Amino acid sequence: MNGRRTAFSVGSSRFSLGLSYAFGSKRRALGLGGLPPQVSIFSERREADVSFSRVVFVLGHLLGK
Repeated sequence: MNGRRTAFSVGSSRFSLGLSYAFGSKRRALGLGGLPPQVSIFSERREADVSFSRVVFVLGHLLGK
């Protein structure tokens, strides 16, 4: 996972910003063994392209006195 963050002040208030991101992909063999042969869609192992991505944005605010 990669990310960036920064903090800054405006008057007597303090802010922080953050961003993190992750991504990936892989070709995998999927299947559930042990099922009866008549359930062919799950009992056979099949190749599938699996991918994911995630982005998180954070905003923090500290009020001044």
